[in-house]
Amino acid sequence: NHCQNSPSKGTKSMCGTHFRSEQWLNIEPCGIICAIVTWFLILLGSGLTIAILRPWQCFKPLNVILSFLVIFLAILTVLSHTGTMLTNPGAVPRNTGPLSIDYNEAENGDSHTLISDKKITDPKRWCRKCDAYKPPRAHHCSICARCIVKMDHHCPWVNNCIGAGNQKLFLLFNGYTSALCFSCLIIILYYMLLADQDLLSVKCRSNAQDAMAGTIVGVISSFFGLFTLCMLASQFTNLETNTTKIDRLKGEKPKLERQGSSLSSAKEVWGGQNDEFRLDWLCPKPAKWDASDYSLLMGYEVKSNEEERFFISQSNLSGPEPRGRPKGEDSEAIELVDF
Repeated sequence: NHCQNSPSKGTKSMCGTHFRSEQWLNIEPCGIICAIVTWFLILLGSGLTIAILRPWQCFKPLNVILSFLVIFLAILTVLSHTGTMLTNPGAVPRNTGPLSIDYNEAENGDSHTLISDKKITDPKRWCRKCDAYKPPRAHHCSICARCIVKMDHHCPWVNNCIGAGNQKLFLLFNGYTSALCFSCLIIILYYMLLADQDLLSVKCRSNAQDAMAGTIVGVISSFFGLFTLCMLASQFTNLETNTTKIDRLKGEKPKLERQGSSLSSAKEVWGGQNDEFRLDWLCPKPAKWDASDYSLLMGYEVKSNEEERFFISQSNLSGPEPRGRPKGEDSEAIELVDF
C-alpha cells in the first residue's frame, strides 16, 4: 500500500505508473523535485506581486481587482499543473489488442477498413518492455515505464508524460502560466516604473523591499512566461497538424485519413461531441470522450482473456527475448524529455 512505479508481481500500489497502480503518479525523484519547484515559483511570484499591491493597506479598487486576478490565475495554474501530473496520459493497459476496425488504415475517408493480418502480427505492434500490445500512435517512455498513446514528450516540470489523456490539461497549464507571468510582469512594471509615486499616498508608495520583490518577480515572470509561451505555441502546432514532437522527429506526416474521420484533432484534445468552443475547454479537468471516440483515439480495444490469448498466439510475440537488440518498439524508440 505504498507508491512505486514497479510493484512486485501480484501486488498493487496506491500510486505509481504500473499496470496495478490505483492512482497515476510518477514516483521519480527528479520529476517530484521539479514539480515542487514549479509550485514554489508560482506561489512565490503571485505572493510577491500581491505584497507589492498591498490591497489590505493601500485599499484601492484597482489594487483589489488586480490582486484577485493574480490569485485566480494562480489557482487555475496550480490546478492545471496538478491535473496534468495526476492524470493518466494515455498509458496502454495490458489486456488490450487491435481495434476490430482499423480507422488509421482507412483509405479515401472509408472508416470501415478491417485490420490486416500483417498489422496484427507486426512485431512493432508489441512492446517487449511492457509485454503488451502497442497501438499505432503509442511510444514507450522509459521514465513512466509504459507505452503512451500520442506521446509528445516527458515533461519533468509536470512530472509526467504528455499524451492523449492529459494534453488538454498541459495546454491549459502553459496558457494559465503565461497569463499569470505576464500579468505579474505588467503589474510590477507599472507600479515600480510608470506610476507617479508623488500622486500616491504614503501607504501606497514603493519602498526598497518592493524594489527587491519586483526584481525577483520580473526575473521569474520573464523567463517562465516566455518559456511557457513557446511551449504553448508548440502544442498548438501539434493541435493544428495532428502530430506530436516524436512524430516530427521521426519525419511522420499528418494522417490525412485520420483528419477525415469522425474524430478531429480538436476532439482528440478537448473531448466532447463537436469541435465548437465550449467553456469547459478552459476548466482544468481531464477531457472526456464517448466510448467509440475513446477507442478510436487510443487505437486499442480491451480484450477478454480468451481474445487476449488468441491475439498473442497469432502474433507469436510472447516468446523469450532474442539475443541482442530486440525487434519492434526497442529498435525504433525515440525518447524525448523536454525541459
